Amino acid sequence: MSKNFYVVGVTCFFAGANMRVLDPLLAVIGNDFGTVATDAAVAVTSFSISYGLFQFVYGPLSERLGKIEVMLGASVLAALMSLICSRADSLLELTFLRFLTGAGVGGLIPLGLAWVSDNTQVNERQTGLARLIAFVMLGTIFGPASSGIISDYFGWRLVFEMYCYFFIFNAMLLLNVIRKKSISQGKGFDREVWSFFKQINLLRDRWVRSVLLTVFIEGALFHGCHTFVGTFLQEKFGISISLAGLMVAGFGIGAILYTFCVRYLVNSLGQTGLVLWGGIVLFVSYLIMPLVPRWYFCSLVIVISGFGFFMFHNTLQTCSSEMFPKYRGIALCLHGFCMLAGTAFGVTISAFLISHFSFTVSYFFSAVGLLVLAIVFQRILRQRLTNC
Repeated sequence: MSKNFYVVGVTCFFAGANMRVLDPLLAVIGNDFGTVATDAAVAVTSFSISYGLFQFVYGPLSERLGKIEVMLGASVLAALMSLICSRADSLLELTFLRFLTGAGVGGLIPLGLAWVSDNTQVNERQTGLARLIAFVMLGTIFGPASSGIISDYFGWRLVFEMYCYFFIFNAMLLLNVIRKKSISQGKGFDREVWSFFKQINLLRDRWVRSVLLTVFIEGALFHGCHTFVGTFLQEKFGISISLAGLMVAGFGIGAILYTFCVRYLVNSLGQTGLVLWGGIVLFVSYLIMPLVPRWYFCSLVIVISGFGFFMFHNTLQTCSSEMFPKYRGIALCLHGFCMLAGTAFGVTISAFLISHFSFTVSYFFSAVGLLVLAIVFQRILRQRLTNC
């Protein structure tokens, strides 16, 4: 792997960490602003909506200016907004600032995936994408674990200030790559594709619609419920924010374990097998999570769910990378939009189910939905591979 790959990997590490930074903090932030965790989750929703919407900007912009160049600008925006988040005086203000932070972070992981897809042979692409996702998952481990510990000892505001410095450091790394001219500049770009409606027209392809709709539903069912894992652990077992954050980080450990097995799994199960077994693992994990009698057993369930999620999701990433080979920046940004739009929708649904029913109902709903989704997409993917 080249030095540039590691720079892109560090970028995705910080982005992944920031995406999950609020998971163990919802209860304490809600308490500070005089509300409850499910209401404080609006800050997560605003971040997800912004992250998703700005994919329609970052995709075409990356094709025009270059993926690394656009990632540099996005890092600077994320740094500035993270600093201002640390000064928020109300939940409404924090929600708005997280919306702007999402606008910055949204230009990192999808373009990182697009860059790897551009620089990897198709037969090695699923492995290459999985290696990059390992950096993202290390971030998802670091994000909730560190935010929980820092919040316990120094308060949640210092967490956001820390990310300001992280993103500044990341911007310096990207700027160094650009200065060395070791990355090609933006390629010639069809101006018509810049149009929002032209991008939407790409959805006329039935296969594209199938992939992106699956990504949306997956994000809603999995991340919508997963956002409240930290709150669930604190309320059910009475554990500290620090411990809850460390346990939530187990999701990333499961995903990293997947990256070590990805080549073997692709060769033995194929893409269709990965989708089906990923759905089965998620179904079992979410079904038993609210029934586990001891908090330490939940840690194992979270790790397993991370493994199962990326069996499914890594296959979707690979499918997305081949939707528009000429414009992978746009393709992976559309993928990112659907994932984060789904997450925003799912957080709202999960918050409703938890508030009006229970965590158990929310987990059961997601478990059944993920299994059905996996079965349906496996059949679609098998038909696609057979016809090709």
